[in-house]
Amino acid sequence: MYLLLAALLVAADQATKWWARTSFSGGGAQELGLGFSFTYVSNTGAAFGLLRDLNLAIGPLTVDGTVLLGVLSAIVALLLVWYLLKRGQMVPPLPRFALALVLAGALGNMVDRLLLGFVVDFIHFRSGNFDFPVFNLADSFVVIGGALLFLGGLTGDPIERDETRSLAEPDFFRKLDSKDR
Repeated sequence: MYLLLAALLVAADQATKWWARTSFSGGGAQELGLGFSFTYVSNTGAAFGLLRDLNLAIGPLTVDGTVLLGVLSAIVALLLVWYLLKRGQMVPPLPRFALALVLAGALGNMVDRLLLGFVVDFIHFRSGNFDFPVFNLADSFVVIGGALLFLGGLTGDPIERDETRSLAEPDFFRKLDSKDR
């Protein structure tokens, strides 16, 4: 269920980025009011433009930062998919939803980095002297998912546990004990 949600969110992210590329690729912006506007940006950095134009030299090989961030996003996405498939049923609904959001954000921006060589950002908020970096839905998914994980940790939403297990007795020792009986 949560992997399907992540897939639908990636589709929504990609659809809005396609719309922004086709509507504003020449640079324009559209004011929406209350400080919000649609402003097209080709972002070669990480979230909110951080690490822009990063190049990593490994011996004679230079790795483009955009590709490196795309590969890191792919690794994070694979780990999240593995975790949700392997342990997802043991995770309460709120953290599972939060992980699906983070997964969708990682995949949405990974697709852009690996296929386009940059991430399409288009949501802009500006009010007075405050000018927030341009972002996209995938960035929002990661931030909201991270905030939900943090809040879930603060509220003590525990992971469901097998009540027969002791926290002081790891599985390794229980297996050894069961062989001796």
